[in-house]
Amino acid sequence: VPFAEAIPFWEYAWFRRFMQEVVGLESGWVMGSSLTVFSISPKSAPATTLRFATPICFEDAFADLCRQYFLGGADLLINLTNDSWSLKKSAQIQHWAIARIRAIENRRSLVRSTNSGLSCVVDPWGRVLWEMPQFEADAITVDIPVYEPTTATIYTRYGEWFAQLCTLLLAIRFIMDYIRFSRKRHNPEGKHALIGSVYS
Repeated sequence: VPFAEAIPFWEYAWFRRFMQEVVGLESGWVMGSSLTVFSISPKSAPATTLRFATPICFEDAFADLCRQYFLGGADLLINLTNDSWSLKKSAQIQHWAIARIRAIENRRSLVRSTNSGLSCVVDPWGRVLWEMPQFEADAITVDIPVYEPTTATIYTRYGEWFAQLCTLLLAIRFIMDYIRFSRKRHNPEGKHALIGSVYS
């Protein structure tokens, strides 16, 4: 996450000095070069293989990143996160709500393990099956439903194409309106016609 786990342009010495001496930030991590999907054999079904991915902290807010995990074969997302820095329940709820959407848009289960609350299990329809209270030390053992969908969702298959198409159409509309406004503003014929009508 930019300016949280990693700071962009950290490889440049001048920028590194600025961030350290002026801003007071240190970069302790760097972005990985590939996505990793882990495999285990559950005790309840040792002959089967469960594949899961682990978006760290706020990475579950990045829809396309989680989509890439599922395209890489993940059956389940397990999110490990530290939200205690916020000290507010509203921040925990906001992060949980964003993570929950990842389960819905890809139709896969999500497990959240946090150090400050809203640890939970979410099914592929966004329903919270189990959850733990915020800012309380506790532990729970639960069964996690893992479904094998017959087909990938539209979002898993095509990603952000709809949002990108809307953005493109909106940009085209802005450009067309700007051109139309500029022509009206700098149209000498329109000015002459206006002057002529005034004096007539």
